[in-house]
Amino acid sequence: MHKKPVIIITIISLLLLVVGISYAYFTATITGNETASTIRATGGVMTINYDSLSNTITVQNIYPRSEAWLVKEFTVTGTNTTDIGMNYSLTLDITTNTFSSGALIYTLTNNNPSSGTPVEEVENEPIPSGTGEKLLGYGQFETGSNIVHSYTLSIYFLDTGVNQNDDQESRFVARVLIDEEGTGPMPGTYPDGWYTAPSNTLLGSLRESYHDATDAWTIPGQQGNYNGYDGFNFTNCSGKYLTYGTGYEIVDGAFNLTGVSTLYPGNNGIYNLVDKYIAYSNWSYICESTDTPKTNTTGLNKILKVKNIYGSNIYFEEYVILPISSTEANRDWNYATGHEQVGTYSDTRGKFKLTGIVRKNYLENKDDFVGRLLIDYFASSNYSSNPSLDNKTVLYEVVEAEDTYIVYRKPEESIIGKTSDDYGTSYYFRGNIQNNYVVFAGMCWRIVRIDGAGNIKLVLYNYVKTETNPCNNFGPNLAFAEIKYGAIPGLTGGTYTQKFSFNYGKIGTKYIVQYNAGIGYMYGTIDSLTYEEEHANINKSEILKMLIAWYDENIRAGNYDTKLADTIWCNDKRLPENSNFNSANYTDDIINLGYSQIKGYYRGLERVYSSTSLNIYNGTSPSLKCGNNKNDNKISKFTASDTEWGNGALTFNNIEYKIGLLTYDEVLFAGNRLGSIIINYLVDNTDGVWWTMTPGLFSGMSSVFTNSDLKNASENGYLRPAISLKSDVTVTGAGTRTNPYVVN
Repeated sequence: MHKKPVIIITIISLLLLVVGISYAYFTATITGNETASTIRATGGVMTINYDSLSNTITVQNIYPRSEAWLVKEFTVTGTNTTDIGMNYSLTLDITTNTFSSGALIYTLTNNNPSSGTPVEEVENEPIPSGTGEKLLGYGQFETGSNIVHSYTLSIYFLDTGVNQNDDQESRFVARVLIDEEGTGPMPGTYPDGWYTAPSNTLLGSLRESYHDATDAWTIPGQQGNYNGYDGFNFTNCSGKYLTYGTGYEIVDGAFNLTGVSTLYPGNNGIYNLVDKYIAYSNWSYICESTDTPKTNTTGLNKILKVKNIYGSNIYFEEYVILPISSTEANRDWNYATGHEQVGTYSDTRGKFKLTGIVRKNYLENKDDFVGRLLIDYFASSNYSSNPSLDNKTVLYEVVEAEDTYIVYRKPEESIIGKTSDDYGTSYYFRGNIQNNYVVFAGMCWRIVRIDGAGNIKLVLYNYVKTETNPCNNFGPNLAFAEIKYGAIPGLTGGTYTQKFSFNYGKIGTKYIVQYNAGIGYMYGTIDSLTYEEEHANINKSEILKMLIAWYDENIRAGNYDTKLADTIWCNDKRLPENSNFNSANYTDDIINLGYSQIKGYYRGLERVYSSTSLNIYNGTSPSLKCGNNKNDNKISKFTASDTEWGNGALTFNNIEYKIGLLTYDEVLFAGNRLGSIIINYLVDNTDGVWWTMTPGLFSGMSSVFTNSDLKNASENGYLRPAISLKSDVTVTGAGTRTNPYVVN
């Protein structure tokens, strides 16, 4: 049983007419007996203490203004006698509310306590119309006595600049509830169901593999190390055979390739080189006109493991031998147990700070170094008593540690990170993830992220349906949907490439992409006089028509759609928060209205680019949130039938279409650098740019983001479908390419 201390907040309107302006004026009263009350949890005690103000606060003559009308301070004090976290929640329990949605907003701040985790601060959060409980957030106490978390709750009635007479005579009554939320991981910091999903479900299997995500996203869009993999062009080997090894051994302090053979790169044979080892990035070492293997595959101090083929390039990671003298081996060495990103948008490469430094005698503890990060690639830096830990552009991970040498590799980034999305906390995959393969509907997919509701978003990896494992197939276009010419009457899409919108697909005499409507997954009236008319979800875009045709043939035809979640697909049509945002430096008198042929930008572009230049990537930061709250921006939140979180617009002829494209933000979270393609798991089995569903700008023609950068919506791009599996689907397998998760 929870005892819930309460703050009662009452706002009652008094009508007062002022010449030329009509505002609602309010009298505000906070009532209720605010005595301390105790909340008990296993192994600990929480108490709630209010400020020293009198029980009743009266504020008269309230009108729209920038200052808060109601401010309430309170503290939550915890004593936790256990060695695990003790959790609590703050909730605004709204018992009466006749204000329009968003007329009242609130801000919650904390005192940034030195111990535990307070409820996250919220600024200018709209209060929805109607009654019910609105979660303010979760907090946690660590082990200790009388730990204080202090909060200030402020409620505002802001001047919106438009007539607000609809909120005259409105009434609002609410109270703050404090609930204990058990012990262990803090709720709201992981996807729903993460700790309770059965181990035979996909969500449970991912939990068993990763346990929890990391706060890795610090520099949006930075790939980290590494600019992705290093790479080189293989056109010099055209018509020749490549020598490779399937493994290696160390002999006399040098690499010898094992399982040596050759392959011919033509007819996509080059893709068979993935996960193989080659001698050097110099073609004279690996290319030969005959199929006889080269002989220079032994006595090497460096070898390359091929990780990806993209275009005409081979991408790899280096394996290097670091010799160690007996004197050096007997020294105390340093290694790092982790790293975090540092740096800025202007850095051309990701930068890192090494963390969790451990210092041990190398010879006595060499096994402890395996899997850890060296300080640098030469010995003296590693046994220095004052190692340099900051601004690393390359990481060095120990693969083998012996008395006389270390084998290290320059690893590519490979993490599961976390950030907020519309449903809560999302776990996303980033870099060279190698255990996010899923077989579903006979095709191979890659896991992109787990959303806050616990559903698992997938993107296509291999469209070819095979009786054997489809995840084992490599090819330049396998990740793109196959749409045959003439598959949809009136559309001219190719086998793989499609237009987002047509420049010759007319409505009457009007070209769709020559208006702001052309950025939409769905769109409204071309050349309208308002934003709402232009972007109403009435007509299907060409890219949506293609996805529907593909969905009918590949998902619905096999009744696979019953396993799909009705999740949000974000086609963010919001205009920039900064109304003066002007990256392309348009000289028009009016911009950023979002309708007809008025030039301007959309929110997704503001998250990426400078407000004054399309050549500077220092936007407001990528985000997985399509709105500020559940009810915000529903015009952009495409769902099939769910209208609680989305717009329910993707139901046609009583058929739900639970399909979309990734957002550009999701591509950046996966490891792409802003404005370019970086080698990561999303690049596997691709050889070109593919559409996202993130609008960019209108410059006289509509532009939408691809996985690389902006593209005119009337141009061709590849179609790469994305779907979302329900959190309770069961699977077998381990998620690797050779043993993928297979949905039952």
